[in-house]
Amino acid sequence: MGCGLDVFIMLDSPTNISNQPSVGNTEYQNDYFEFYTNETGYTSFVGTSIYYKIYNSSSTLSSEVSSLTSIANDTENNYNAPYKLIDEDKYNYKQLKADGLNDATLIPYTGTNRKVYVRLSDYLGMEAYSAQIKVDDKPLSGEKTVPLRDISTKSSFNFSGTSEYNNIPVSDDADTKFSSSSQTNDVWYVAMFAIAVGRDTTYTPVYSNILYLGAVTIDKSKIN
Repeated sequence: MGCGLDVFIMLDSPTNISNQPSVGNTEYQNDYFEFYTNETGYTSFVGTSIYYKIYNSSSTLSSEVSSLTSIANDTENNYNAPYKLIDEDKYNYKQLKADGLNDATLIPYTGTNRKVYVRLSDYLGMEAYSAQIKVDDKPLSGEKTVPLRDISTKSSFNFSGTSEYNNIPVSDDADTKFSSSSQTNDVWYVAMFAIAVGRDTTYTPVYSNILYLGAVTIDKSKIN
């Protein structure tokens, strides 16, 4: 029986965050995520994925984000960070989707580092501050690429409850961390991380370390 050397694929995480929102932000103009992919120099690269989680408690978000960023910053153990982020028995973050797209990763590989812009929800019906995903200032597809949740129904992040498309998160949604101590369904918090994704020689997914992109507050009263 022959044996050979294992081939380990190492990917650098996305980098260069140019806008990292926080739940305490009161300026709607800054409620967007912006960072750069890290694609150059890789042949096993598939693309860049963004993972998110919805919370109805800002303190729970802060606690979980703190734990995840601590793992990411631990040079001896950060290889575990993407698995802890995604694992249903750990932090259970879900992959951000986009209307009209079904690629394995949100931002497919091109070999060139690119700027990624994500605004999750609309603000007072203003087109300049509407929900969309752009790469190098252009939509991923069509005239506008709208971010979607990773749940069974086609749902946006406009938590207004005005239609099935604008569902308000509930406790049994797979992408939601629900705290029973919260007394409102009007304000929600969403944290996001980015990961570079590749494949090894057996086509098994390989992940980079995680990059914390920030968190935004989604207030039902300010969507429309």
